[in-house]
Formats: sequence, C-alpha cells, structure tokens
Amino acid sequence: MALKLDMKKAYDRLEWSFIEGILIQFGFCKKWVDMVMACITSVSYEILINGAVRGVVTPTRGIRHGDSLSLAIFVLCSQALSSVLKQAKERNLIHSIKNRVWKVELIRGVFHPVDEAEILNIQLSVFNRPDIQVWGVSKSGVYSSKSTYHLLNNLEERKRSMAAASPSHMENQIPNSTWKRIWSCNSLPKIKSFLWRACLNAIACADNPRKKCILIDPLWSRCGRALKSTNHLLLDCDFSRAVWFGSRLSFVPPSQDPQISKAIHCWGSLSPFDKVASKVIISFASFLCSNLWLSRNDLTFNGKNSSPQEVIQQAERSFLEFKEGVTKSSVQSNQSPTPAQSSTPTSWTPPAPQLVKMNVDATLNKGKGGIGLVVRNSTGIPSLAVSYPMVFSSPLRSEALAIRVGLLEGISEGLDFLMVESNCKELISLVFGSQSTTPPEVYTILQDIRELRGYFRECTFHHVSRENNSMADSLARRTISLACRISWPISTTWMSDLVT
Repeated sequence: MALKLDMKKAYDRLEWSFIEGILIQFGFCKKWVDMVMACITSVSYEILINGAVRGVVTPTRGIRHGDSLSLAIFVLCSQALSSVLKQAKERNLIHSIKNRVWKVELIRGVFHPVDEAEILNIQLSVFNRPDIQVWGVSKSGVYSSKSTYHLLNNLEERKRSMAAASPSHMENQIPNSTWKRIWSCNSLPKIKSFLWRACLNAIACADNPRKKCILIDPLWSRCGRALKSTNHLLLDCDFSRAVWFGSRLSFVPPSQDPQISKAIHCWGSLSPFDKVASKVIISFASFLCSNLWLSRNDLTFNGKNSSPQEVIQQAERSFLEFKEGVTKSSVQSNQSPTPAQSSTPTSWTPPAPQLVKMNVDATLNKGKGGIGLVVRNSTGIPSLAVSYPMVFSSPLRSEALAIRVGLLEGISEGLDFLMVESNCKELISLVFGSQSTTPPEVYTILQDIRELRGYFRECTFHHVSRENNSMADSLARRTISLACRISWPISTTWMSDLVT
C-alpha cells in the first residue's frame, strides 16, 4: 500500500489537544501556551434557521486560515509529522518509495567519507539510465588535449604558489568554495589575484620579505604591533577593523584568529536571501581589501597616513567607477536584443484560459537549500504552492532539479497544458539544446526533463526575470526552516500578500 500525504486541508484537522501537546513538547512555557490556546479555542459557531439561532457548535479542532499565528503552529505541527515518519522508517515500519537509490553500504565500504557524502548528495535519475563517464576538468565533460594542457599548467602554477606561501600546505586548508568565490567575484582581475595571494599569505608584507633576507621594520606603524601576517594587515589591525565597521557592510572581523580566507567565505552570508545583493557585497568587500593594501603602500613608501574614512571613501569611488563601467559595457552589448530577450514581459502575466503556468526557483545558503514552485491559472490565483527542502551541489544543478520536481508535481496534479518559467537563462537554453555542450552536473537531469515533458499534452519552457519569479523565490527561501515538503494553503497570510 502506498500513501500520498496531502496537507492542503491540514488547517481544519489539527486537534487542539495535539497542538497544545506539541507546543509543550517544543519547550514553550506553560503560561505562553495557555495564552495561545485561549486564542485558538475561543471560537464557536451559531446555527441560524430562518434567521433565528437554533444551536451553538463548539469545535475541538482546526486553526484559522490567514492568521500569522496559524502559520507558525502549522509549521511546528508539520515538524512533528516529519519526526514521526522518520522514526517509523528507522524502525522499518514504513518504507519510502523511490525510483532509484544509492547502495549506501557499498559506497561506505569503498569510498572515503568525504567522497561518500558528495556521492550520496547526487540526485539520481527518475528513470533507469546507464551511467556515463565524464572528464571532470572541462565544463563540457568531454576529454581534450587542450584541457589536459591547462590542467597540468594549473597544477604547476599551484605548486609554485604553494612554495611561495607559508606554510606550504596552506592552500589545501582553504575550501574550494572560497577559491570559487574569489574567481567568480564581480571585481577587477588584479583584485582577484590580490585576494588569491592574500589567502596564501604570499604578498610582500609581514614576515615574507624577512624570509628572503630583506630587512624591514617588524612593527606595523599604524598599531605598533608586529605585522606577522596578511590577516593582521587586512582584518586584525585596529585601523582595518575601523575601516570594515565604518563601511556600508558594518562587518566585524572575528576577535580570535581572523583569516582573510574565512572572511571571503562569509561575505555572501551578510545578505543570505538576496543573491543580487550578496554579489554586490562581495564585490565591494574586494575593493575594501584592495584599498587597505594600497593605503598600506602609501604609508610605507610615500609617508601618507590616511584615515579609515578616507580609505572607505576611496573604496566607494573605485567600486562605483567599476560598477558604472560594467553597466555601460552591458548596455552597449544589449543595444540590439534578440527577439527572445525583447519579448520578456516586464511583469508576471497569467497564461491563456486553457493553460496553467508553473514558476520554479531554487535557493542555496550555507549548505542548506530547497525548491519553490507555484502553479497559477488564467486568473492568476495559485492552485498549488510547494516548498521542498533539498541538498544541492551547485546553483545550476539546483535550478535543473527545480524544473524536474515541478514536472513531477504537475504530473501528480494531472495537468495537461503547462508553461514552465524559470529565471535561470542558462538552464532554459540547455533544455532547448541551444548550447553545443551540456555540463555533466545536469546531463542526467536534463534527460529526465525532456522525457517527463512527454507526459503532458503540451509543455513549454520560458525564461523570465527574477522580479517576475518572486513568488517561486519566496517559496524556495521558506525551505531554509523546513524539514520536509510543504504544500502551503493558499489562504496563508504571506501567500495572500504575494498574490495581491
């Protein structure tokens, strides 16, 4: 026997005694629980027959639709359901249905724990497809002598940089996510290179010149302390701390052992729910680091002693000049838009009467991620709104999984004519096969998408701007605090606000 849980009507079926027990189990104080229960249980209904009251009904279950308190209670109760199902599965009382699953015990017996975790995080195909081999060095996954040449050159360059850094194993201690953040940062190439060398403590300051028998003053004139590392110059010095805190970021470096590599890794978390703002923060922070270094050089070689505010102002000017240059370049390149680009609507538009439109999006923050999707008809009113927690390995893969999950939801709902919208332009191009190569990370998922498309009488895919995909984005961000899939009641307050 298979069970499919539908939580759309759960608001009306939550027993009041169960709600009270859940609140107490979560550790809320008894007085507060009593006040909440007084709000919930004070409802009653009168029966009118021919305009006269003929009786009173006092319910014992259900919470009010559209109330913000009801949403919080609903989420807490869903956590209880998730825990019960998890315990039942651990006791082999129930078994989840999956198309294909990894042989966990075999993987644990063969691979290193780090590799094991990466493998188990890979979402398998919905269909039984043969495995394929890919060349992980190239983005296309196809082997070429050119990619091998670049690989060997990069390895040699890494050896030279590690030899110049101290300790020599420093680069291995820094996670790949930090390197990716540096090289994908929207900044000047010379600043990216500076950050890379700063993480390796390979810039000409602190103890590095003395290791090469270059005599310099070991004391840093700005704070009177020994300048032992790049981390002290960029983060730990009182002057540097004043610059970071006085800037628009209001960033406070850790008091114990601040490291520039860890700081770079956490810059994006200063705005975890806004990807655009996060990119701006990382870009501006790179200019702050660069201007701290330039200020140090001015003081060392020219005797110019700038104030923290002057460094901040110079960083702001440099950042704005760079931003304006990028904007002008973007405008010039887009003066002749393609037909697909010029036809993008400025706001979300409902589909034709015979169609339904599904918007999908994904979010990824500090290892946690999830998918959001919403289905709306020609009136613009949602008929399905889902938040689905999930583990991802990359942004592109997360967006591909969002479409695949959306198609599976559409099949489950019995939809026939479907329009799928995503704000990931690269993925939509891959779905249409307009790119010459397919990244290995989404190869299998794209095959699933193309095959699932055939389950509908009509299914099309479209790219939209992030602004036009805001409801799916909000549903995706809700997954950060969820433990299982949630199909949200449409009457939920925040859902109603998004619709209006």
